[in-house]
Amino acid sequence: MKNNHWNYTKIGKIFGLSILVISFLSVIIIKISNAGFYDNKIVLDIFGIFDLLIIVLFVSLLNDKKTKISDVVFLFSLMLTGIITPFLANETGVFVFEPKLIIREICFTIMLGECILLVKRLNNDKLKFGLKSFLYIILFSYFVGIVVNVGYFLKFKSIISGNTLISISNTNINEVLEFGKSYLNVSSLAVFSVFLAAVFMGGKYVFSRTALYNEKILYSFIILVLIVGIYDYGHRLYIAKTFADYKYILKKQEQFKAIALNKKENFDYTINAGYTGTYVLIIGESLTRDNMSSYGYSVNTTPWAKSTSKDGNLILLKNPFSCWASTIGALNYALTEKSQYNDVDVSKATTIVEAAKKNGYKVSWISNQQKYDFPTGIIADISDRKYWVNQYLGQKINSSNYDEKIIDALKKEILINEEKKLIVIHLMGSHQDYDDRFPKEYSKFSHQKTSEVQIQLDSYNNSVLYNDYIISQIYEVLFSNKNIPKAMLYFADHGEEVTYMFGHTVDKFEPSMYRIPVYIALSAQYKKEHDQIVENIKYNKTKYFTNDMVYDTMLGLMGVFNSGYNDKQDITSDKYNGDKKTLKVSHGKIELEKCL
Repeated sequence: MKNNHWNYTKIGKIFGLSILVISFLSVIIIKISNAGFYDNKIVLDIFGIFDLLIIVLFVSLLNDKKTKISDVVFLFSLMLTGIITPFLANETGVFVFEPKLIIREICFTIMLGECILLVKRLNNDKLKFGLKSFLYIILFSYFVGIVVNVGYFLKFKSIISGNTLISISNTNINEVLEFGKSYLNVSSLAVFSVFLAAVFMGGKYVFSRTALYNEKILYSFIILVLIVGIYDYGHRLYIAKTFADYKYILKKQEQFKAIALNKKENFDYTINAGYTGTYVLIIGESLTRDNMSSYGYSVNTTPWAKSTSKDGNLILLKNPFSCWASTIGALNYALTEKSQYNDVDVSKATTIVEAAKKNGYKVSWISNQQKYDFPTGIIADISDRKYWVNQYLGQKINSSNYDEKIIDALKKEILINEEKKLIVIHLMGSHQDYDDRFPKEYSKFSHQKTSEVQIQLDSYNNSVLYNDYIISQIYEVLFSNKNIPKAMLYFADHGEEVTYMFGHTVDKFEPSMYRIPVYIALSAQYKKEHDQIVENIKYNKTKYFTNDMVYDTMLGLMGVFNSGYNDKQDITSDKYNGDKKTLKVSHGKIELEKCL
């Protein structure tokens, strides 16, 4: 009886020839055009044909009498896994939904499945073993990436991006363990283990099946498909895109570091004799104003800020937001002239320490955080004096180095008499794990273990209460001596999503991750000397503000007017324009109005 099905000899010849032609034409086109591999539209169109060929083979395998039901289920299962990551990315609200990427992911998984089924038809044991091993590695790596992304999505409703990897790479072992303690449990580890076991056993079952067909033409076909297919898809899968973004950000970090160490400070500046004394910039951590009673939260988490603002000694900005939902991305804008609203290269941007020093300020850096390479560690190194008070960070869990440790360093610093001084204080604030951010006596909101969410919420609120106490102590040390301070500005690097336990991540948009507190305290002397600035702040406090404008605002407070200063981004200026319709977050990717 005549077989109407395609045989694998024909398929192998067609595919082998097609792939060779595709590869040859691609090389020729690239050489002629002198363009990057994926910069040429013709090359993309050619590889679109490759996608179609993969699908044709998929249909042919399904139509072949030697393909069993288990093989069909296997192929369709792989096809479905190719949808998972781009589908989750589409749900985040950050990534642009791209149908082409879904096709790439599906074709990649189908290609692996096709190669596995074809390997089964080989009788050459040595070649078979080599190809099986290679496919095992590729398939296992791919599935592990999917499992990690799915687990990450289930917890944070986002997938891992290059920015996530940057945050991880700048995280010490202590923070990793704290994160694990907060989010990992026995059940999640059990699910992960069962999934990996299923992948392993399924792969073992597929590879253990008896070879059904022997055709030498398949040797070259399988190898060519793997080489060309993986090379093609590998550049355009989500996991590849993630690592490409990571490498780009890392490159910018290295550029920033190299330039900072060799910077000539050749910017123009004006020394204003009307500004002397001590100015303090406090960097908070993981604090959302959604959980602050001074901003209307029903739980009394910030009694000092609330009462002090009512007394008129603390000016609370009503609508401040973070420019980025993680520390590094927020501070490399907030502490430099780079903002969402200019074209300055962040790697070349003037830092607030450089600007202050150029204008005659001595700068001191006091931190209870780890010494990150980028950007805070690099910026801090430029300071005249550095106090890294948490010597245990990164060495053990549950460090007892609470933020109150910085008070001793601050008291020591203010005894140093200097005409013009900037003190930068970097707190641990409400960084996870929340329970490790406050001593037991500040466990005011004790939880009845009704739910995991409630436990987290109470712990976070306790950390906010303790942070309020720390700010009050800094304020007391400074403003109890009328001759010491001129102005103090506090801002948080980013917010925190506590209700659903998302924490903070740039890959998942939640308004609470961007809604932060910002407040300013001014001495009586400063108010007398700069009454117009005081009026400007009071007038502008209800306008909208993003913390990448902290740089300009601090320069305005200190009277530092260099060539990088922008009065339209300075809330102390009468030219400030905080229009919610023009301001943005997430480094300009998201309209600020979405955070309201």
